Amino acid sequence: MEVFEICNAYESGFGHGVEGDGLKGGYYSDQELNEAYKLGYIEGEAREKKNERLNEQKRKEFEEAARPLMQWLSKNCHPHMKVIVDSSQAEMLEGYVNFVTDDYILD
Repeated sequence: MEVFEICNAYESGFGHGVEGDGLKGGYYSDQELNEAYKLGYIEGEAREKKNERLNEQKRKEFEEAARPLMQWLSKNCHPHMKVIVDSSQAEMLEGYVNFVTDDYILD
């Protein structure tokens, strides 16, 4: 059995777990692939539950944290400035040229 088959089974299970479609048992005839699918499903379910909790519990807190920075940008910078923030740094960037297209996004 090839590694990519196991990875595909896991990722398939993960996707079904995120969707919460009830296909927990898997559907592969091969036991190893079915186990990879089940593990993926469990992880997908857990990720979705965590995201739901974050969306419900932390959205207002996130907004309260973001508003002062947004206000500071508005008062002190021009409209082409952006800030990217993570847990270890904040970076201010200036947009100079921008071109947006979805022509190359694969379906």
